[in-house]
Formats: sequence, C-alpha cells, structure tokens
Amino acid sequence: MRLRTVLITALLSLAVVGEVDAQAKSSGTAAAKAAAASFLSHYVLPTGRVQRLDQGGDTVSAGQAYGLLLSEAVGKRGTFALIWRWTQAHLTRPGGLLASHWSRGRVVDPKSASDADLDAARALILAGSRFHIAAYRQAGMALGRAVLAHETERLGRSLVLLAGSWARKPAVVDPGYWAPRTFELLAAATHDQRFARLEQGAVSLAAGLAANAAQLPPDWATVSPAGVPKPLAGPPGPTHEATPRYSLDAARLPVRFAEACDARSKRLSAAIWPFFSGQPPDEIGFAYSLTGQLLAPEQSPVVLVGAAAAAQAAGQTAARDKLLAQADAINSRFPTYFGSAWIALGRVELQTTLLGSCS
Repeated sequence: MRLRTVLITALLSLAVVGEVDAQAKSSGTAAAKAAAASFLSHYVLPTGRVQRLDQGGDTVSAGQAYGLLLSEAVGKRGTFALIWRWTQAHLTRPGGLLASHWSRGRVVDPKSASDADLDAARALILAGSRFHIAAYRQAGMALGRAVLAHETERLGRSLVLLAGSWARKPAVVDPGYWAPRTFELLAAATHDQRFARLEQGAVSLAAGLAANAAQLPPDWATVSPAGVPKPLAGPPGPTHEATPRYSLDAARLPVRFAEACDARSKRLSAAIWPFFSGQPPDEIGFAYSLTGQLLAPEQSPVVLVGAAAAAQAAGQTAARDKLLAQADAINSRFPTYFGSAWIALGRVELQTTLLGSCS
C-alpha cells in the first residue's frame, strides 16, 4: 500500500508539472502570435511593403524578410503573398539577391545584406510547405543558392557567410547574421552540403570571437585569409564606432544560436548568459564594450531579447520571460520598427515551434 501511495503521488506530481508546462507553452505561443500580429498590422502596408515608421518610412530588405517570417509563422497567407510580391518587384537584383535599402519610390542602396537574404529564403521554403505553393519553395532555394554564390568566402578552413556581396576585401562579417537554423533548413531543402559548412564556419568563428572578447561577441568583425576573426569597430563607412561593441547587431547572435538544433550553437548562446544574469532586466543597457563595460545606459528591446535568448539557452526560462516582458514594456513606451520586429521574432523563435522544430 505504501509503495502504491508513493507511485500515485509521483504520477500526480508529474501530471501537475505537465499541466504547468502545457500552460506555459500555450501562454508563450499566444504572446508570440500577438507580437507577430502587432508587427504585421503596424508596419506592413496594404501593398506589402514593410515600412520603418520611426525612420522616415523607408524600407530595408531585412524588414521585408521579417514580415515574411512572421506572416508565415502565424499562417497569414495573403499577407505573405503581398510582402513577397512587393519584395520581388522592388528589391530583387541581377544575380538573385535583394537590394538592402529602398526609399521614396526607388532603391537607394543596391548592396545586399546577407541576413535579409537568408531570412527571406527560410521564410519562402517554410511557406512552400505551409501554404502548399511550390513556387515559394523554389524561390527560397534559388535565394539560398544566390547567397552561396555571392555572399560567402572560403577563409582558412571555414566557409564564411559575409555581411553581403560587397564585403569581400577585406572579409567583413556581422556575427548577428549567422543563422544556424536557416543553414540547416537550406541544407535539407537543397541537399547542398555547403550550407552545413556555413553552419560549421559560423560556430567556429563565433567561438573564436568569444575567446578573443572574453565574454561578448562584436557587432562587426573581419576574417583574415587564414580564417581568423577579429572584432571590428562598426561597419565600414564614415559613421562607424570608435571601438568594437556589443549592441543591436551582436544581440541577434544569441537569438539565432539559441534556436539552433546544434548543441554547440546553443552553448555559445548560453555562454553569454553569465554576463547578463547579474543585471536586473531594467538595468540592461543599449551597448557594451566587448569586455562588459556599459557604453550606453538607454534600454533597447533588441538587446533584452538577446539576453532572453541567452537565458533560455542556459535553461533559465523564468529569466527569459522576465527579460521579454521588459522588452515589451520598453517597446510599449517607445515603439520602434526594429524593437517590434525582434520582440515578435524572439518570442516566435524562443517560445514556440511556429517556424519549425528540431525533431
């Protein structure tokens, strides 16, 4: 009788835990869907153009890709079709990549941004399955092949995703663009093992940057011909920062690595958590030096979402949820296109399987 009582108690405890987990997952999915719907309703025009309301109403290829991912995730077939149609008509360039910047009726920067190209490719392949439209899948694979042809470079032993087709000499990378989950999806869809090599290169380079920077990855970096990464003080151009920093670009790395199926990627995301774990959510700043010195105390939803991803990768889901709540609070007071996008993407990628699962 005593053994039976113990077994019944244990089974009841497991049932309670399972019910709590189910409720948490349901709550997370609801919050993710609400964040995605909010972004789509506020920033997607009836034409399918994703406008940056707080930055003059212009459009970047990354924004179109965010709209594609989020509309696919929540099953908005019509919205997805509009966004892709506008993207094809206005941003597709010879060679198959997307122009990065459109404003006032024309492309103002034809250079590509590899994060946008990869995110759009992922969204198209997923949409091909969800909406049963083979043309989307074919377009996604074509965009992926264009990334291989124009935005990668063999450096040392690594195949490296560059920041764009413009970023070859020197080889410039944005670690926040590296997307292990997307590389895995493209490898499976195309059977091209170069995508697996891109994933391996991203993991290796991210590990190298973490070793060089003690704790935090940089927004930008260069990679030598021998394959050695070195933090860079901002992207090339007249407005780059004086010293390398962890800010809006680098904060996307822990999100992309936390959602990966590869355990090494998750560990690299989790390795960032000890730095943020000692800071209350309302004190995490906008930018840090690579050794952890606070450079800008203002808060950004994107940096908070990055910290939330690191928390999840480290198994700290309660901390994740507090950080996501703080990101929501900041964006409610000062709504921005970029903050809204990454709150929605962060919730979708961290709290749901709406963009697929690893099983």
